[in-house]
Amino acid sequence: MDIKNILIVTLIAALGIGGYFAYQEFIVDNSISILEGVQHELAATEEFVFSRDKLSFTKTEHRKKVLAHIDYLYTWDASVPFGFASKDMQLSYDKSEKRLSILVNDLQLYPLSISNKKSEITSRFAWLDKSLPAKEFWEKVESYTKKEVNSQFKKDAALRKDMANITKNSVIVSVRSILDKLDLSNVQVAVEIKNIKLYDGKRVSI
Repeated sequence: MDIKNILIVTLIAALGIGGYFAYQEFIVDNSISILEGVQHELAATEEFVFSRDKLSFTKTEHRKKVLAHIDYLYTWDASVPFGFASKDMQLSYDKSEKRLSILVNDLQLYPLSISNKKSEITSRFAWLDKSLPAKEFWEKVESYTKKEVNSQFKKDAALRKDMANITKNSVIVSVRSILDKLDLSNVQVAVEIKNIKLYDGKRVSI
């Protein structure tokens, strides 16, 4: 091979290597910028709100006035939505692992709704206004239920984990849809939820 051909082969090799590094720098970095676009797409939704099965509650009440008394059994359900603001998401991208990580520090409990309210008189003697105790209880049931929800979430790790899994799965589906549109289906998605912020403002870890 003469000098001219050697120079041509060397030039082609150099262009190939240069093209490879240009590809790495431009395409991979471009992918990162596209992933930053994922955050923009997610931020288009102001809040992400989820729900799970309703929680059921039971409470007994005993009222007494001198010799008169009345006993009630109250039952009701509560829907407790939860979620987070899109601005609270923290996104990071590991180029070597091709993994997009999403961190949500706090899942927030949103205003609950009460349904299936039932009251049953289980015992009564000489009590005149039998509707008054129930009326007073249902007027304060929301604040009472919030305290009960706080208590359940503090004690029940499985309940907290269930909420975290619902959130993770929903967010992953949303992000996967965006990545597929961007032709980045080979990127892994990981979501981490650290805490649940209760109605009283306290945080409990997942």
